[in-house]
Amino acid sequence: MQQRRVRKKTKKNYWSQFVLYLLLSLIVIIIGTILFFSNALKPEDNGFNEVKSVARNKGITNFNNFMTVNQKVTYYAVGGVKDGRSVYFILNKHNHRSKLVNVNNGTTKNYILNKVWNTQKPKRVYNIGLVFKNKKAVWEVSLLNNNGRLCYDLFTFNTGKLIKSEIL
Repeated sequence: MQQRRVRKKTKKNYWSQFVLYLLLSLIVIIIGTILFFSNALKPEDNGFNEVKSVARNKGITNFNNFMTVNQKVTYYAVGGVKDGRSVYFILNKHNHRSKLVNVNNGTTKNYILNKVWNTQKPKRVYNIGLVFKNKKAVWEVSLLNNNGRLCYDLFTFNTGKLIKSEIL
């Protein structure tokens, strides 16, 4: 009789341990997933904090409209206010060269996007951001054209004129 009780207790212990290990495993998986996704978002947060820090040193406040472009070189751009003027601050991540452009002296992000959608009719626009090429600010747009090919277009910041279109 006592042997049966002992066996029942060990079976109960086995199942309770199994459930405990299962719950602990699920908790570890959930925590791991949360940490993975929070770390996956950090590069953009770090980029925003980096450009914001450098821009603050240049006297820019009221940050908005963060943009990032990753090609051969990574560029961060952020909108802000300096001396009562709306400006875009563009930062080259690798060499920390920067450029400040007055929003009123150029085209807007929405103007360029409307121009792309109306003239090229792409299937999808992936990204738009400000970069500088040959010491001039340009809008870089990455898109999937209507033939399903990846394209990069460069538009002048000042006039919005298409200066380069590259199909990959």
